Amino acid sequence: MRFFSDVLSSFKERKPGVTERSASTDNWLQIPAGFSSIHFEWLFRGREPNKILEVGLHFEDMEENFNQMLLGYFKAMEGDLKKVLGEDLKFGKLGRSKWRKIYVEKVVGSLDKALESDEIKDWAVETMVRFYETFKEKGELDKAVQEIKEKVKLLH
Repeated sequence: MRFFSDVLSSFKERKPGVTERSASTDNWLQIPAGFSSIHFEWLFRGREPNKILEVGLHFEDMEENFNQMLLGYFKAMEGDLKKVLGEDLKFGKLGRSKWRKIYVEKVVGSLDKALESDEIKDWAVETMVRFYETFKEKGELDKAVQEIKEKVKLLH
């Protein structure tokens, strides 16, 4: 919770008004993206002492096909996104669910190490800011959702 409080506070300084959320004891923290089933997320996964921190964009619609179409839309832009984000993107399922995610990850070791490391916190904030600017502020996410909803309408 202290780690997420620190990174969230820094994120709010960089992007005022984007979120009113506060940290919880969960192993993730979401930043809204303007759609009920889509959000940005910091996520810790793995076991001590091999924790991994993810920064990503999650598609959590009830319709798996919609999530997959969004993932495919952005997968087609992978080269351009990699240039802008400066990271190797991963595209995949969220566990065994219908949900999908685009993310980058950093091996952080233990949670204590992550909490003590300004470098890890700075990476988490900078990466989330770049994700938010690239997908939300530049309108890519809104454009993708609109295009896919149009395609889905045509299919029905």
